[in-house]
Amino acid sequence: MIKASGTASSFLYHSLQNILTKISEPNLITIVTKFNNVLRLRFFAGATLSFSQFEKTTVTQPTHTTDAVKAFMEHLIDRATSYDVEALETIYHNDLHIVIVEMDNSVKVSNKREFITFFSALAAEGREKMNDWTQWHHIHVNGNDAVAVLTRKNDVAGDDTKIRCSIDLVFEDGRWQVIREEIFQVPNN
Repeated sequence: MIKASGTASSFLYHSLQNILTKISEPNLITIVTKFNNVLRLRFFAGATLSFSQFEKTTVTQPTHTTDAVKAFMEHLIDRATSYDVEALETIYHNDLHIVIVEMDNSVKVSNKREFITFFSALAAEGREKMNDWTQWHHIHVNGNDAVAVLTRKNDVAGDDTKIRCSIDLVFEDGRWQVIREEIFQVPNN
């Protein structure tokens, strides 16, 4: 059994296919399968068969579904509304980029360090848990990338301001991480 992950696994899989199709042993069948980033080679004697007779199958990992992304997003909302800075350190990607468009059309931009500092200050003030109301609009997963579009009520300023969010995620280091948030304040009506 050969273990490899991500691009290395895919490269190894295709390289093995290319090498094994060039083997001229007419009575040896070799089957390469890939599941959960584990490549398995099986050799059978007594017949001929080529790789061109196999169709490449894509296996959806349990972490790469809309349900898994929604569960991750619900965890993010729970931890952010509780000012859990330690959890946010792992939820937010190091290259996090946040754009907030406020009601007056002013724009605020921040990165991971600035956003974590903001949540740390709120926690230090002893704030109660923020409103976690959420309306889900769309979740899309495309390989190791995902996007979640939602509306939330944010009461950081003392009142429930509605915000529409488009949140981009990337699956790295074995987990989903938020890499970009676009937040638009909208009227409450």
